[in-house]
Amino acid sequence: MRKPSPFSALSSIRKFFADNFERGNTSNDLGITSTGSRWDQWRGIFKVQASKAISDSSPSSYPMATVNMPFQDVEISLKDIDSGAGAALWVTDSGDWWGIGLQQEEVDCNCEQGTECNRWNARNCAQWNGQQCFRWGCRTWTGSNSTGQCTRWSGGNCRQFVQSGGGNCRAVSGFVTSICIAWNALRFSCVQWNTRICQATSWNANTCTSFVCQAANAGNCRSFNSQTCNRWFEFTTNCETCYPQYIRIFRSVNSTVSTVFSAVITRTFQVISSTYGSLTLFIQPDREAPRARSMKVKTTSDSVSADVFSDSAHNQQIIVDETITYGPTGVEIPTTYGIMVNPSSYNQNNYIGEINIDKN
Repeated sequence: MRKPSPFSALSSIRKFFADNFERGNTSNDLGITSTGSRWDQWRGIFKVQASKAISDSSPSSYPMATVNMPFQDVEISLKDIDSGAGAALWVTDSGDWWGIGLQQEEVDCNCEQGTECNRWNARNCAQWNGQQCFRWGCRTWTGSNSTGQCTRWSGGNCRQFVQSGGGNCRAVSGFVTSICIAWNALRFSCVQWNTRICQATSWNANTCTSFVCQAANAGNCRSFNSQTCNRWFEFTTNCETCYPQYIRIFRSVNSTVSTVFSAVITRTFQVISSTYGSLTLFIQPDREAPRARSMKVKTTSDSVSADVFSDSAHNQQIIVDETITYGPTGVEIPTTYGIMVNPSSYNQNNYIGEINIDKN
């Protein structure tokens, strides 16, 4: 970003700036302050109405008015503000600037959480709807340890096993008609397995007499002996409505605005994850928590910090859990500061009651 000369308009250079907008109403500018200073309007239109700076321009256009200061490190005091108001920082031109402002949102909060299984670990399905199982296990075993049997079955469910063949299958349910392809009648053992059915042929286990599905898609089991869920669907019910307020830092490059920092101001507002992690839940026990009505913004070198207050005159500070500070790097810092209106999805306001800019 280019750095404009702070001496481009001598009348706009001062060591201290203050404006409480205590003058007659205007129609398309902010008029002249009591000390003879004029505002520069970069975006949208500000006017004086009822002793406040008000912008009727769309908040999404980030209306902005500034003054030049002779130093970079300043403290900007904004009084009598609400969600949608903020301070303009380091303004190069209408497309390249920084700002810090208040935003408020409407969210579902304090919800009751519900869960519903949409895929079962069906370890003991009593009755199946077809062969939709994707992992089978053995329910009952007989006989002693033997070798040469299948360690991992796939694609079918054996209805009946016999002991004499070392665990070979006598009858198969479903689409599979043969597990053993070649049978040694003298040794009563299988010498070649159908690999479509058996995936491994060296085990050490008792003969399986009945199979059970260990994992299946929900709805394929008609009745269960027991149920273990493999995947949960989470939902919320009986929600209340909360209105958390945030302080956010904006940056505009070639008129493309992005949020580079955000911190929640509402002290009792919490963000948590649901039991199984698929939902973000909002909790606010004190729904009447105060919101910011004034702020102090400090710039030091190439960083910015802020304090917020629940009254309009900086008397009752709101202690925010997260430190409100941000340090941009690799940018030139113009000494141009002022007021702005930013969009707020809830409780949109468009006024500033008073501003003071002094050396930090």
